[in-house]
Amino acid sequence: ARIHSSLGGVLLARGRLEDAQKTLERSIELQPTAPAASNLGTLLYQRGDYPAAVSAYETATSLSPRDYRLWRNLAAGYDKAPGRQDRAAEAYRRALDLAEQERALDPTDGRVVIEVADCAAMLGEKARARALTAEALKLAPTNSEVQYMAADIYETLGDRASALRWLEAA
Repeated sequence: ARIHSSLGGVLLARGRLEDAQKTLERSIELQPTAPAASNLGTLLYQRGDYPAAVSAYETATSLSPRDYRLWRNLAAGYDKAPGRQDRAAEAYRRALDLAEQERALDPTDGRVVIEVADCAAMLGEKARARALTAEALKLAPTNSEVQYMAADIYETLGDRASALRWLEAA
């Protein structure tokens, strides 16, 4: 199961979606794990199959209920899945709470801070999202993942100029 999960993640990253899906499904069939379910959810989300993505993300969060990243993924799935949008805020709130706990362990980790900022933005906490995004960029000024997420957050907040600036930096 672990080998299939790892291989599925690599195939997903390489854009070989058909092979990745078969491999991840085989991994889950052998032994359900949060990484395999999450990667399958991401694949399905990328394909626009949001209801199936939600199902995979729900499996992932049930297997690893303290991982804020899985809850963020589930929230994004809920936000896109027809008839499930009402559950997105609850999942974003859970992701935010768990990410804040992670942040308390290492407040200098820009990656965690930007994840907290993203959850805040999705919950409509604009001032908090802006402050946290600025903090994350100061903590990790050259991290392209943090820069990319900052661009996404600024776009969510309606600040297109800042979004484009950070997208270019990323």
